[in-house]
Amino acid sequence: MIKNKPTKANKIQVAIIVGLILLLAFLVWSDLPEVFKFFRNFKLVYIVPVLLLSLANYFIRFLKWQLYLKSLFIKINRKESLAIFFSGLAFAITPAKMGEVYKSYLLKVKFNIPISKTAPIVIIDRLTDFISFIFLGGLGVFIFRYGVLFFISLSIFLALLLFILSSKKFSFLFLNKLSKFRFFRNFLPYLENVWNSTITMTDPKIILISIFLGLFAWSAECLAFWVVLQGINITNISVFSAFFIYAFSMILGAISMIPGGLGIQESSMAGLLILMSLNKTQSTAATLIVRAGTLWFAVLVGIFALIITQRSLKKP
Repeated sequence: MIKNKPTKANKIQVAIIVGLILLLAFLVWSDLPEVFKFFRNFKLVYIVPVLLLSLANYFIRFLKWQLYLKSLFIKINRKESLAIFFSGLAFAITPAKMGEVYKSYLLKVKFNIPISKTAPIVIIDRLTDFISFIFLGGLGVFIFRYGVLFFISLSIFLALLLFILSSKKFSFLFLNKLSKFRFFRNFLPYLENVWNSTITMTDPKIILISIFLGLFAWSAECLAFWVVLQGINITNISVFSAFFIYAFSMILGAISMIPGGLGIQESSMAGLLILMSLNKTQSTAATLIVRAGTLWFAVLVGIFALIITQRSLKKP
């Protein structure tokens, strides 16, 4: 009897299910009836700045996307580029947002740009996001003395990864080794394309600009988190503390490889708020509201953009 091997899609589905189970466990722990009472106290006027800050995050990240395309000498209409970028937001709940590679598929279908040329954009984008998170949460790690060893270890790992990805010597040795295996020989042109794009985008100037843009983009979401806290009358958490909590939770959610960090990011965010003297109900309410205004808002915007983009593909 032949057993079907799990496909990539099946693995993503399993990861999403695991994430939803973790999120459900978090909701059960949080005492939802009390949390809903807190929701009713949330001042609706604060929804507007939260969503505007989320939109600011998306548009600044679009500038990163444009930077990567320009570095690869890809010139497309800015309006279509924006639609493709926003379509990628629909995949925010895939592991490490790797579903955003779908943007490469759209570039291939619409402009015949090889997927192997643009797929590395997602990797470099996530890598520079991680570095931005470290800058945003790093000072807080040492001030609050929370996760110092983890923070240092992650920083060293990211530095090594960036060095490897930007090394022409390493890429030559790696591809040379692969060429000795018959299985990989047919894929070498694609792998060379991937690595050439990666090396191009890891140019120090591009990396620095990417990190700089990432700092502004994710600062907007950190600030949105602080605005949510104000909206439920939590005034004892400073902007600095809010930045640390949000950035640190984003890191934990991302490295978990759980889609959208579901369950992991919520738990870590609520846990850090509790450590800062909030009760369980307050911390859960703040966490769920900010996730609705950031992650789930992004998914909704992405789905809307994806529908528009898919319709444009069907036009003769």
